[in-house]
Amino acid sequence: MLPLLLVVCGFIAASQLKWIDIVEWHFSFQLFFSIFVNVCFAFLYEALPEELTMRGLVYSGLRAKLPAFLAYVGQLLLFVSVPVTVNLLQQLIGMEPGVVINTDYVILLLAFGTVLQLLRSVTDSLWASIGFHLGYLEISRFMVAQKDLRLLTYSERYEGTGNLFILFTMVILGGILAVGALYLWQRARRKKAEP
Repeated sequence: MLPLLLVVCGFIAASQLKWIDIVEWHFSFQLFFSIFVNVCFAFLYEALPEELTMRGLVYSGLRAKLPAFLAYVGQLLLFVSVPVTVNLLQQLIGMEPGVVINTDYVILLLAFGTVLQLLRSVTDSLWASIGFHLGYLEISRFMVAQKDLRLLTYSERYEGTGNLFILFTMVILGGILAVGALYLWQRARRKKAEP
């Protein structure tokens, strides 16, 4: 629910600032069926394996050998290195790369990995990071991206407002601030409870 709350706040803020105008809402069986199918595939092929691997296995292994901060950083670096490595391998064998690796994409991955790791730390559960990961994917594909199947159509006063302000600033950075504040509050409570 956190990414959904943050994206709604992002759309409200962008609308109030006159950066976007919501032109039309789209509700159809085809849209909701597409979202359902995409949720299933995104869960099985993206959110679940990435979270089990990066925030589960990798972080737990690093945490067993390193202090928490170094385990966080190591997990983030590995999270970024996976798509970069896959992209390079695709180029080496002549395949079309799945994504363009540039500075913006690396920053996005670092921020996304941070919010996912914070969620795992705060809740002590991989399900929270899996849920956020899945929510982010569906929001980016069916709300912010203006593809054929989408929940809403909007016009931007400034090009890129949807991706930069709503997805990155509100959902990812807003998620880091919200979950980071909760993490700090939890740590303060634990220290206060210690004798």
